[in-house]
Amino acid sequence: VFLDIEMENINGLSIASSLPKGTCFIFTTAYLQYALDGFNLDAVDYLHKPFAYSRFKAAMEKAFRRIEYADTARKGQSLVVKQEYNNVSIPLDDILYIEAMEGYVKIYREGDECTISRVILKNIGSQLPEKDFIRIHRSFIVGRSKIKSFNKREVNLKNGMKLPVGRQYSADVMALLS
Repeated sequence: VFLDIEMENINGLSIASSLPKGTCFIFTTAYLQYALDGFNLDAVDYLHKPFAYSRFKAAMEKAFRRIEYADTARKGQSLVVKQEYNNVSIPLDDILYIEAMEGYVKIYREGDECTISRVILKNIGSQLPEKDFIRIHRSFIVGRSKIKSFNKREVNLKNGMKLPVGRQYSADVMALLS
């Protein structure tokens, strides 16, 4: 839903507060002073008029990510990816780690199963709950519950696998896992 704030005989903030929980909405308005109120109502974004197409596109991508995440959460905490010509549903609890491989990802699962999908790691990462997964390297995302031990350079998984921690991710890994 796209909402303006000040409209004739009606206020966009009151409309937003009456929308069903989980409704995805973006404010598009010339009134910057209402931005905090908008975010307090859980708006996806706040587009200040006049806005550029690139800003509109970024807001739409945010909205699509939120909708996809909500769909994933409703499907019993699973990740749905395409493998060859089929959709594969992977329970989040089964994911050990995900590795980037030049335009593909390889999802390593418990029980020595792997799923390969033609998608980039950044897009997979945006579909995963931040509380359960952490990016440790430009090529790896790890399930937090699968980590046995860690330091600034390496993460050891419960299955014995060791994965490198990228320099740019090292501070985040130490802060988020400590």
